Amino acid sequence: MTRATIYYLDGHQRVGTVSFWKPNLGRIELTSSEDSSPILIQWPLIAHIDRPLQASHLGKREEFQNYIINLVNDQTLSGTMMSAVVTPHGVEVWHASDAMHVVERFIPWQAIKTYRLGHVPLQSEPDQAPPEHTAESTPPPTSNEHALSLDLLEAASPQQLSDALDRGKAIDQKGYDRTLGKAIGDILVQSGALESEQLNVALQRKRSEPAKPTGQILIDMGLVSEEAVQRALAGKLGVPFVRLDEFDIDPNALKFIPATTAARLSVLPLMFHERRLVIALSNPSDTEALNILNFLAGYPVRYALATKTELSREIDRYYGAAESQEAAEELEMQGLEEPSDQPNREAIEKLGQEKPVIRFVNSVIQDAIRRNASDIHLSPREDYVQLLYRLNGDMVPIKRFNKGMLAAAVSRIKIIGTMDITERRVPQDGRASVRWGKHNVDLRISVMPTVEGESVVIRILNTGQGLKSIDDLGFSENDRQKFVDLIQRSQGMLLITGPTGSGKSTTLYAALNELSSKSVNIITVENPVEYHMDGIEQMQVNEPAGFTFASALRNILRHDPDIIMVGEIRDRETAKIAVQSALTGHLVLSTLHTNSAASTVMRMIDMGVEDYLIGATVIGVLAQRLVKRNCPHCIGEETVSQWVRETLGIDSSEVFQKSKGCHACHDTGFSGRLAVYELMVMTPELRDMIVSGTSADELDKQSCASGMTTLTNHALSKARDGSISVAEVYRIRFS
Repeated sequence: MTRATIYYLDGHQRVGTVSFWKPNLGRIELTSSEDSSPILIQWPLIAHIDRPLQASHLGKREEFQNYIINLVNDQTLSGTMMSAVVTPHGVEVWHASDAMHVVERFIPWQAIKTYRLGHVPLQSEPDQAPPEHTAESTPPPTSNEHALSLDLLEAASPQQLSDALDRGKAIDQKGYDRTLGKAIGDILVQSGALESEQLNVALQRKRSEPAKPTGQILIDMGLVSEEAVQRALAGKLGVPFVRLDEFDIDPNALKFIPATTAARLSVLPLMFHERRLVIALSNPSDTEALNILNFLAGYPVRYALATKTELSREIDRYYGAAESQEAAEELEMQGLEEPSDQPNREAIEKLGQEKPVIRFVNSVIQDAIRRNASDIHLSPREDYVQLLYRLNGDMVPIKRFNKGMLAAAVSRIKIIGTMDITERRVPQDGRASVRWGKHNVDLRISVMPTVEGESVVIRILNTGQGLKSIDDLGFSENDRQKFVDLIQRSQGMLLITGPTGSGKSTTLYAALNELSSKSVNIITVENPVEYHMDGIEQMQVNEPAGFTFASALRNILRHDPDIIMVGEIRDRETAKIAVQSALTGHLVLSTLHTNSAASTVMRMIDMGVEDYLIGATVIGVLAQRLVKRNCPHCIGEETVSQWVRETLGIDSSEVFQKSKGCHACHDTGFSGRLAVYELMVMTPELRDMIVSGTSADELDKQSCASGMTTLTNHALSKARDGSISVAEVYRIRFS
């Protein structure tokens, strides 16, 4: 039982057991420890209540802020706080008592003269009173109440947002636990964004993925847009929806939330409204993030919803560029001296540990993760250093830096990757791991000497992007059934093929995700392990130690596996053992670097695998590519040359679309990527043709006759529905 003490302004106090504690509802009930009688609370008399609580760590202790509350009897409450909430009835403060406990203090407005929480200027009541309503002080809507009009809650300017906040319900961070209004699906159907039949299909899928929100399932199935779901959620909760691409953000508001916190929590300060900080976010159910925001902001916080895509883009726009530029300018102003040609280890270590250098490298890595880049390139040129990110498969120039910064940045990167910081003459590889939000991001670092200086490439493996399901891979219904049938076989080999960066690992992990719920022993051998999956035994290749794909496979077979995933078949020995594994009653999933499904057979023969073994073990081949999706904000008609039309067999009357580039897509014209593929399922006819030594072209023709859609034709279907441009189809075509 929780004990509490009530201190009255006249100096006396009462001690009791808490039976009800909701001060922001204006209700506290205690039972006297002396005579078991109820203790009546009279708000004008009470100063505060202390209640020991097990600490809920909201941040590093050095990040806690101070508070001071001046009472009407001229006494003062002060100390270090973990968090604070301003309510209609008073101020709640979580006072940092010691390492193991906090003290929850509640001070009603009747007892407060002035107060200051963190860096907020001195305030008084009622002139700077708390929000007029909170979620818990506002009764939940009855069953016949409807959500506010979505149009009334939409805002694209500070004035519109102010009007929407005045019309909507002011919901504090404790209000998102409550189910307000109608279900998301019902709101979407009522607004006309979704058909009832489509909702029923999505609800059927939700039975197999109960943890995934209905809105996300609808987005994954392509039935509604992310914006439609967020607008419906805003209507459900009674908070505004903000279109950030048109919103003029108050620069002063940005100062109250640090850049790293904004990126990690995916939030963006927008403006002040009635002395309250308004913040845009996409996930109102993240109570930890909401608590942190209330603590860091200092001001009372009100919320608006935005899409995660827009938030990521605008956070990068307002925070990312400024942060890395400031770090670069600080590094240049520091004037760090470059080590000599015969460097001293001590001097280089000191250079790599200078604060401006650390801040610059950290800001670049954070900015790249925030933009969902797959690689960071520091490329030395004759007079400058070019920073580039690989975004959606393309190399995108980001900034140019003074070449004098290169040695310091490379030294820091080598320290992060545990490489030899004094070696500048030979290539080096390293690895590191950083924390981003609730996930680890692995970094694979390559440093190579060039005539202009050392070049650095950092591969980013972000496990926080989440595993995809088979339904997310873009299969047609027919091909989805074929693929699921293949991975549910008890033995055989399924190969995923394509060049580097074609999404092969994503497809493999989606298959493993589907299989992990079954009562089977799954073992993987990878280089590197990109996603950590519960219930699956994963091993990582360590070639310097002699632990290769081949040696791992030999040991796996003694570990009683049902399903084996081999990250890549790259040599004859690995191919032979994988084939033997498939022959002896195991399902083997792996990847190869080939252009088409049919050419995979030829590649395995070139590696030394007998054709009759290929025919006996391979059950299917999925060849795939990643193509760039058109940005929906700047899409327009595409001009397609006659030569391209003839090459792809497109009629001259067909009209296609291509995005031109805008602020929303960083002027690239693309918004993410999607997979196109061809799925060859092994049939008796194909097996006979493989054993008889038939060419890849003949295998391809037979596969098409058996129902396979070629990769080029699949890509062309995506161009016809406007998802991608014809230029993308032409880029990934086979011939």
